[in-house]
Amino acid sequence: GYSHSETQKTEKVMSVNLSSDQHVLETIFNPEHPIVDYHPHGDIQQPESVDVVDIPQEVKDLEKAGVRQAEEGDLSGALEQLTRVLELVPNYASGYNNRAQVYRLLNKVDEALSDLYTAIQLSGGCGKAAENAFTQRGLILMLRGNEDDALEDFKAAATLGNKFAQSQVVKLNPYAKLCNQMLTEAIGKLQDGYRN
Repeated sequence: GYSHSETQKTEKVMSVNLSSDQHVLETIFNPEHPIVDYHPHGDIQQPESVDVVDIPQEVKDLEKAGVRQAEEGDLSGALEQLTRVLELVPNYASGYNNRAQVYRLLNKVDEALSDLYTAIQLSGGCGKAAENAFTQRGLILMLRGNEDDALEDFKAAATLGNKFAQSQVVKLNPYAKLCNQMLTEAIGKLQDGYRN
């Protein structure tokens, strides 16, 4: 049989695995998002919007089902579930952020941006939903070549604690770019000097 401490360890591992839905979702939808930002005891993202105090269990279950479907690659099913979540609770910032991630995976970038703007507006720019939405929107804006607006979104997400956004703020800083360019050139010259 198992000792009491072994049972506790097993329960702790199971608890970590069950609470990792949000981390898995982050990893799937944010492939460049660093895993070090994972907090194993964090819960599914809670609503941040001012008007939503209590999310019905049915809505939470639908959102979890949508997350699971996305993890399994059923993006159309995930989109359907997350849209249903937003029909039931139209001011649920987390729902818009999660649906935006699915839209992004479906290459429906305009729809993703629309949901991200809504998530940021509903969250009041505060909390986990805003942090994730600013980061997602910053990535899309970067891909579209709009570095200035992307930098603003990354700064907002970084202020909310997002590690990936913090790294992007440093990377997009014009002075850091110049220093990196000069350093790369200096290293290149040194390497050429050693070759000759």
